[in-house]
Amino acid sequence: MKNHAATDERIMYQRRKIQSRGFAYLMLALWISAIVQQILKAPFMQYAVELFLLLAGGIYNIVANYRLGIDLWNAKERKPGGILLNAVITGGVGVTVHALISKNSDIAQLVLFFVFFVAFFFLAQALLAKMARKKQEAIIQKLEEDD
Repeated sequence: MKNHAATDERIMYQRRKIQSRGFAYLMLALWISAIVQQILKAPFMQYAVELFLLLAGGIYNIVANYRLGIDLWNAKERKPGGILLNAVITGGVGVTVHALISKNSDIAQLVLFFVFFVAFFFLAQALLAKMARKKQEAIIQKLEEDD
């Protein structure tokens, strides 16, 4: 018979808290690195990896929380047009950053980038919200069955 170490919930909580804090520090360091390199006018390819890892870490956090049924943005209390408004604002910021990084001033390309960005962001956020809602309903149903 194997000897299983007893894992107390408090110990597991502390481990998760430490890992979460470490992840947050790593994300902060990547963000600071990308900002400093932008200020120093480094070529984009020099800090592209940091930026990619920062975005990938953020996307991972969002998707992992939604898969567990954790609603990060409180979709139930949000107005119906909130997701679309969020997508439009994010699209505007995305187009601005894209124009600054790529030094692109072609209006047609920027408008196309904006439209695709808003459509993708809106669909992705709506899909994630639907996934979270289904997961929350499954959790509630399971809790009701246990009672």
